[in-house]
Amino acid sequence: MTLRPQALMYIDHFWPEISHRQMLAANIAGGLAESGWQVTVVAPQREPHWPAQFQYRNFDARRVFWPHRGAWRRRRFERCLSEELGVLAGGAHHVRPHFVVVGASSEMNALRRFADNRCDRLILVVGSELRAYAASNRAIPKALRANILAANSIVTYCATVGGWLRQQLNVENVLRCVPPPLAPPAPGATQVDRAAARRALGRLHPLLDVEEDQPVVLTCAEFDGDPGRDDLLVAWSDVVRALPRARLWMVGAGSDWHRVARRVGDMNLERSIAMPGVFDDWHDLTTAANCYVHPARWPGECLSLRQALAYGSAAVATCAWQTLEHHDSAPVARVAAGHPREMAARLIAMLRDPVGADRLGIDAAHWVEHHWPAEQVRTAWVESLTGRLALSVTAES
Repeated sequence: MTLRPQALMYIDHFWPEISHRQMLAANIAGGLAESGWQVTVVAPQREPHWPAQFQYRNFDARRVFWPHRGAWRRRRFERCLSEELGVLAGGAHHVRPHFVVVGASSEMNALRRFADNRCDRLILVVGSELRAYAASNRAIPKALRANILAANSIVTYCATVGGWLRQQLNVENVLRCVPPPLAPPAPGATQVDRAAARRALGRLHPLLDVEEDQPVVLTCAEFDGDPGRDDLLVAWSDVVRALPRARLWMVGAGSDWHRVARRVGDMNLERSIAMPGVFDDWHDLTTAANCYVHPARWPGECLSLRQALAYGSAAVATCAWQTLEHHDSAPVARVAAGHPREMAARLIAMLRDPVGADRLGIDAAHWVEHHWPAEQVRTAWVESLTGRLALSVTAES
């Protein structure tokens, strides 16, 4: 009997709130499961009412109790985590599982000890959470350096982050850069789909309650300090002057969220901008919106933008968005980074021509599928996680 390969994946927070990191973990796990792997995602149970075990998409997820009180709560959590991982690894029928950690977790020492004893190897997956360091070319903090170097290999979908790690840590031999994993694409949004998605979102969250014919723009932000968020607010002032009924959904969370929210109020934009925090129904969000905007100044790949394109969403993006390859052929409305007036003009033109925007979205979905077929991307991730493919980090064009 042929045994299925097993992957255990750890992330420090997983569902019901979806951020870029959680989206990345879900897409990797889903792709591995689609390729025939047995996959279990493990995360802390940060709220007692969250289920300890559930299925998400096509893989299992487990939560380990996170103690909220006591001086030794982290030590207690690490012990419970090691026990849970040991039980999961013990059910592998003598197949040593691959151990994937998404994000340089503060529990890396405990995860490293477990990997040494029970797993084939420890693979660290990093993405946009390191973009702030890479954009400023800052020296890597000591604790973060130790967490990253605890891994046997490192995989990223962002060559900007990969290049920075290579420069800072000299990890050329263990670093892999592969296309971002995406959730299975859906057909391009139709007017019926959009109306249904808007009704569903309006029932779920009052901030997302809009009329069927209102112009809506979506962005999924890490709120990590990228000044492009401020550029978007300046651009949005022009958009609502031209289109008073337009709405901007700024979905996401991060250390800069409260500052951006205060600026929205200072600019009297709170009636046209919704900041609902993190949200877990990405397909409905992209279907309900007329277009997606990526306002970043910091260079690199953006997982949520790529996912929006795969789902058939039209997009306005600054030139800071850079892919590993096929960059110049992207059917995206490009604007210069740090030029909010140009961004506003592109958004206004797109919202005034919803039929043209829908056509652009269909072209975008075809572009993603043509250059990065789902099976090809899944294979690249499987080979990178198993160490069978040595892809060097290339410069972004």
